[in-house]
Amino acid sequence: MSLRLGFVVCFTVALAMVVSVAACSTYELRCTPGTCTGCCNSNGNCVSGVAENACGRSGSACSSCQSDQHCADGSCAPGAPTKGTGDIVATSAIPDVVWVVDKSGSMLAPIESGGSCPAGCGQTNPCPSSCATRWATIRTVLTNELNASALRARHSGVFYPTDDTCGAPTAFEVEPTIDASPDLTALATSLVTALGKAKPTGGTPTARALQLVGENAQLRRNDREHLVVLITDGVPNCNAMNVNTCDNPTDCRCTLNSCAGGTCALGCLDEAATNKAFTELSAAGARVLVVAVGLEVSTSTAEGVLTLLARNSAEKLSCPGGTDAECGPDNTCDLSNHRCLLPYYVMRRVLAPGTTVPPQSVFGRLDERIRSSSLCRYVLSSVPSGTTLIVNGQAHAMGDGWELESGNVARLTGATCGTVLADDGKATVSFEVR
Repeated sequence: MSLRLGFVVCFTVALAMVVSVAACSTYELRCTPGTCTGCCNSNGNCVSGVAENACGRSGSACSSCQSDQHCADGSCAPGAPTKGTGDIVATSAIPDVVWVVDKSGSMLAPIESGGSCPAGCGQTNPCPSSCATRWATIRTVLTNELNASALRARHSGVFYPTDDTCGAPTAFEVEPTIDASPDLTALATSLVTALGKAKPTGGTPTARALQLVGENAQLRRNDREHLVVLITDGVPNCNAMNVNTCDNPTDCRCTLNSCAGGTCALGCLDEAATNKAFTELSAAGARVLVVAVGLEVSTSTAEGVLTLLARNSAEKLSCPGGTDAECGPDNTCDLSNHRCLLPYYVMRRVLAPGTTVPPQSVFGRLDERIRSSSLCRYVLSSVPSGTTLIVNGQAHAMGDGWELESGNVARLTGATCGTVLADDGKATVSFEVR
């Protein structure tokens, strides 16, 4: 029996403050080469592509094999079928990727000192166009990444602050989509457009930005992986409710030239609230990654805050091969545990001329992480006893190269995922009952 895979989204409408009516909409996945590992039947639905009357792969039109043929690796091959196969629809579990981008005024400072960047240039003394600022660098590499991974992720984003002081974000620049089959290119393009319009200014209300992400219901679903990438160049502040104020300079740890009057609380380090928001987001199931930008992230205060955040994430920066290159620029591998010395990504240097997403760079690592999530996770229509993964004709029982992550989400692991990644998504992947 062929099963149609879809999602039901419900909301409640209050009537006269007394009666509430639930309304539901069903979003079914369109069958395309980008969303279906099997074949598309005459009704436009994605089916597994392993049955003799519906044989195919990679989102092609299903074929009906002749009586003296059987379905093998998505094609009708000579020889009658010798066994039955289950019809399990496997659809790529394309991840949600939320970019939480700090656009505070300090982003106008150079990403590295020297060269064509005059000493002291930045927010109050604009750097010349020949100087690579943090914002210009982030905008370039993030735009390249969004374009490169447009079809591999459901992109959304939050930029902060929203004004030239401490405006906390109250809405996404691009909202996480609830559509089960969204226009992925349009999402990435919308975020690129928003990035191009953004102007760095103001402080760093990181805590509220992370809280906004954590409040989004779409990012709490268990039908796909949710990656949150925090990009920041400084320490968090801008919390009017900060219990540490300028009345106690030691606890305040002022992040400005001075903290007094209107900045008595706003200018103090907002470590506790930021860490709380980060921890809650991770506990809700999001995989949170931190990208530190610029020279200031090497100060003891910044390193302390960023390390605290990154260590509370389920996403650990590791170096299984034991090389510093695996940890990215300005980072080293701790051979005692094969973890990177700094548990977050670091970007302190200008990229080499002409490069976009160079291997082993910060965004090169992020791109590989997104690619792995997109190509090695599948939503299964059902998981009956005997469900078996077939990769390029090789069978894998559950636990042998794949596992159920949550609900009906299957995650390919180890060499099995490596095979799919090496084939850049062209490997034949299906799930059968054997």
